[in-house]
Amino acid sequence: MTFRLFVRQCKTMSRTWHGIETRASVIHVWDMHRPQDVS
Repeated sequence: MTFRLFVRQCKTMSRTWHGIETRASVIHVWDMHRPQDVS
């Protein structure tokens, strides 16, 4: 594997992880601010 390909793969993985973390944090914030009586 060339270094350039390795860097590109790392960027793709970090972007994917960032998307997952963002989605998780949005869900977490929504759960905290959601009314408790909503199931």
